[in-house]
Amino acid sequence: MYDILPSHVYYEGRTIGRPPKRVAHRGGVYRDDRWIYDRTSDHDPNVILSFLIEDFDVFLHWDSSGPMTIAFRVPGVSVDAMRPYLVGDARHGVTVQVSSVDAVVQISRDAEWDQEDEFDEPWAEMPGEWLDLLLPLRDDLAAGDMSALYLGWRMVAGEEVGDGCEPPLPPRIAALEEYAWPETAPALAALDRILRPEDWDPESPEGWPLQRNS
Repeated sequence: MYDILPSHVYYEGRTIGRPPKRVAHRGGVYRDDRWIYDRTSDHDPNVILSFLIEDFDVFLHWDSSGPMTIAFRVPGVSVDAMRPYLVGDARHGVTVQVSSVDAVVQISRDAEWDQEDEFDEPWAEMPGEWLDLLLPLRDDLAAGDMSALYLGWRMVAGEEVGDGCEPPLPPRIAALEEYAWPETAPALAALDRILRPEDWDPESPEGWPLQRNS
């Protein structure tokens, strides 16, 4: 049996086009336009998403034991357009809530952690840099492109959903070959690799481009 090792716990909140309010949040620090909590410990402070999303436009929670959440505050988008892609719950799935006049979209992965695969997590050493890759997805959602939500739906649904239950295939995904995503749609490729790491070649070099398993 393995000993229980400390987790690497990472939270980050960012504002886009506006300065952060710099409200104190459980021991994190502000760096330019972002708030960061980055520690290795056996205690996750369990920062509450609903509190942070009021202050930030993009929010990330990552834990080396498995769980991950990426959330976007999206202005001017219809929640009804998102409904076909909602699946699962706030721990593992795609959810949305309304905050003021914005939609807050949350994509969460509650993966099992295997210590033998401790270093296979594709972004274990640089979660903030992976967030840089994911930022364009917020603008995509604001423009009505539901591709990110479709990838979240696919992570949860897998092969368990029968015919007729799949939400509309976003035109952008339909038009792009997935093997070329690292070059043509790096934000989608980054999200897909995070949500379904088992579908990516573990021998891929760190960074881009990445190669999909055939």
